[in-house]
Amino acid sequence: MAGQTLIISDPRAVRAMANPLRLVAVDELYRRQGPATATELADLVGLTPSAMSYHLRAVESTGLIRRGESTDARERPWVPAAPSYSLVASVESDAVQRMVLIDSRLMPVRQRMEELLGGSVGPRTGRRHRLHGDGDRSAPPES
Repeated sequence: MAGQTLIISDPRAVRAMANPLRLVAVDELYRRQGPATATELADLVGLTPSAMSYHLRAVESTGLIRRGESTDARERPWVPAAPSYSLVASVESDAVQRMVLIDSRLMPVRQRMEELLGGSVGPRTGRRHRLHGDGDRSAPPES
């Protein structure tokens, strides 16, 4: 399995991955390249463990992740199915599938930018905030 990239092009699988919470969970598993429980992944995105389990089972049906070995028979960890993955729109895919694929990757970035820029004008000072490359939001220096 070393060096293999899992290619996901089935339209149903691509649509299943359009949910930004699922993308965050899957990306975390692939970043770790090791096990994570539904509880750990739920904490990451602010869901309940049962809600995250639902999403993980949906992702499991795409072949991107699989159940790992349980060490205590209580927690059932999830692991990536390959060292890396790629979601691709097939040549035959329709415009909707391509947009779902694009939106699935851009939505987390958009949400993060909205969080960072949500208070772009300070409530009392009226000063604008500047977004730095490292994600730090701060007021511009006094002139």
